[in-house]
Amino acid sequence: MKTFIKFLILALLLTAIIAACGSSEPASPKTYSEAETISAFNKGACASCHLIPGVPNAKGIVGPDLSNINAASQYHLDSGTYSGGAKNAEEFIRESILKPDIFISEGCSSGPCPTSVMPANFSELLNEDQVNAISQYLNGLPNGAFGASGGT
Repeated sequence: MKTFIKFLILALLLTAIIAACGSSEPASPKTYSEAETISAFNKGACASCHLIPGVPNAKGIVGPDLSNINAASQYHLDSGTYSGGAKNAEEFIRESILKPDIFISEGCSSGPCPTSVMPANFSELLNEDQVNAISQYLNGLPNGAFGASGGT
């Protein structure tokens, strides 16, 4: 009888936990300020290699132009040539930052981008919020640039 009561209490407790988990709405992703995002781009020195709308002095030509990276990411995901693990454009962008040689863009100014040019240590250099700020911002381009005062 004691075992049955313990089982019943455990079952009720688990039911309450499951019900509580199922009733909450998923947390919306954090939105990063312009200052946080620009700081993350600066820490990663992204502007030295990429053209990035809305990011001051981001006129680099070594890496691909990131003006329309969202559409380019979705194109690669849909093309069948992509071999990484991302399921959407923002995950693709994040993966490109943290594991840059998983997929090499064909869109550098001199043709296909070479491997091992983008530093592979951004997972050590940038914290999770900084990577998320960069990914979120780039995923919103071309329409997500920080207004007309961006500095490009």
